[in-house]
Amino acid sequence: TRATEIENDDHHFLKITLKFDLGGDIWIVALYDHEKLEMIKLKVTGPKTYKWLSTKIASETENQCLSEETFTTGCFKGEDKSKDAYKVHLKASKEKRRKDSSWHVTYKTTLKTKAAALSPVATYDLGNNVWIIAFLQKDILKMLKVRVTGPSAKVLLGARYSGEFDKACTKSESFTLSCYKGADPEGKVDVLKMAASQASSWDIISGTSMTVGRSTQRVKLSFDMGDDVWILGFWEDNMLSMIKIRIIGATSFVWMSGRSMRNPNKLCTKQQTFAEACYKGKKLEKDDVSIKLVASMASTWSITFRTTITGADGMLIPAILSADLGDNVWIVGTVYDESLRMVKIRIRGPRTSVWMATRFSKSGAFDAACAKQETFSKECFKGTDPKWDKFPVRVKATQASVWRVEPKTTVAVGDGKPLSVRLTLDLGSNVWILGTFDGKYLRMVKIRVTGSSQSTLIAARSDNAYHKLCAEQRSFTSACFKGAVPAGTIWHIKLKAQQAGRGLEPPCPRFCRLQNGYMQPRRKCRKQQCCA
Repeated sequence: TRATEIENDDHHFLKITLKFDLGGDIWIVALYDHEKLEMIKLKVTGPKTYKWLSTKIASETENQCLSEETFTTGCFKGEDKSKDAYKVHLKASKEKRRKDSSWHVTYKTTLKTKAAALSPVATYDLGNNVWIIAFLQKDILKMLKVRVTGPSAKVLLGARYSGEFDKACTKSESFTLSCYKGADPEGKVDVLKMAASQASSWDIISGTSMTVGRSTQRVKLSFDMGDDVWILGFWEDNMLSMIKIRIIGATSFVWMSGRSMRNPNKLCTKQQTFAEACYKGKKLEKDDVSIKLVASMASTWSITFRTTITGADGMLIPAILSADLGDNVWIVGTVYDESLRMVKIRIRGPRTSVWMATRFSKSGAFDAACAKQETFSKECFKGTDPKWDKFPVRVKATQASVWRVEPKTTVAVGDGKPLSVRLTLDLGSNVWILGTFDGKYLRMVKIRVTGSSQSTLIAARSDNAYHKLCAEQRSFTSACFKGAVPAGTIWHIKLKAQQAGRGLEPPCPRFCRLQNGYMQPRRKCRKQQCCA
């Protein structure tokens, strides 16, 4: 809390002016005092107790590091100080936060009445897996509030039946919390048959291919429907071929259905705009299609620039190359003495990993593109195999995002014009919430960033009754991600992202390598010891 104080050199107690949440109860607290930025990284263990991690002091500080709105982990640099240099008098409190819903109501949900089985006209996510589901029967809007606990399980929390309602409440696009009003239903409530899904844990990766008839093509189109159900497809000779499968392993799946369509909408032929609404057309039988699946579970750990590779002489060489293979398997590499050295590892924790394989190539034996982070990929992992852990890795990993969304990112709804992203929120593990304003609506998408211009859409919301705090970047939180769930809407996301400072990046020129191989701030190094 803001009541936390730092005891400075003069034994004065001053309240902190800056703080940054790294997740996992790890925080950076800071104080700008006498033109110096004093920063302490700690792990909170109780209301007044903590475990010290590190201390830094910066005499030369960028202006953005002096403001709460722009203070980030990238500001945590400068001269290292001992544990006793500054003392923190902590005052912390547990915060009750709204959790994002892990279950999502699908439009296969039905309300069985005496007259008919109704499909929902609107759904509204309140967070913590609590949803309002609206059904329209003649002139009565029937709304049920439920907590979703499984794919077909729920707990009924309340119901409202209204004969007088705004037309906006009959559309998911414009349904708001204010629509949930009316009388309690008399007698027995209609029977709700729930159909919900969870976010997928498996991702499609390059190498997946489909064969339809005599044509074999690499899968270029994919859409995650949640609960590990994916639509895969390819576009050839004006024919769009698609299949729907549930992934159950890296190469195994359960067939669900298939479709093909001639001359489809152009939006359905591009990955950026391929969506569930594209899945229609002539039925394909299981025997008409064969698929070679290559999938991986999404990584929850990311390599940071503090990761090093140990050379034959014991020197710690910064890992300047990395490639995420999924399921927390990474390839890390470096170029040293004109040779490319690479190690494949599985990350188990912030400082623990399991060795899997090693490769190295001498100068001239590897592609120049493999020496650059921008073009480094799993295809670079070839060369001499020593068959043992010749270059041990000292891993430094984080569950925070290593990709940062840039201001040039735009979002468009359907055929609407592209809107610049005004609000961003990093949820960790490269999952972001992006927000923009479209008239009276706050449009939001939750995505997983996979590259500088690539992402996977996880969920979307439209809210025209958002709190005023959700309209400002400094107060935009996960609690703002609520509202109507647009059905069948195609979202166009033109992403611009770059790797953040806490991700993998070359340590030069801010750092240099001493003879013992450890990295130090440049001002501590002699000129001949520093990187170019």
